[in-house]
Amino acid sequence: MQNEICEVIIEHWLLLKEYIPSKDRAAAAEHIISTAIDNGFTKHELIALADGDSDLSDAYELLNEEDELDSGDDDDNYNAGHEDYEND
Repeated sequence: MQNEICEVIIEHWLLLKEYIPSKDRAAAAEHIISTAIDNGFTKHELIALADGDSDLSDAYELLNEEDELDSGDDDDNYNAGHEDYEND
């Protein structure tokens, strides 16, 4: 059923993006992908959305990179904050 939902989202995106100014399409695509993430879409489903259009693909890659950076930052911040205690 989720594949059908992905297909509907892609169809709507392709219709509606014609009415979105070019300068705003990237932000709109990011919003669609982030909404899908917030609604529990699996990685497979997100990739299916990204495969539907280049703007959605770019948005998925950007959000995926940001997520990887954010999770890496948490580890760095945690370790940085506790290094002083290890030396005591």
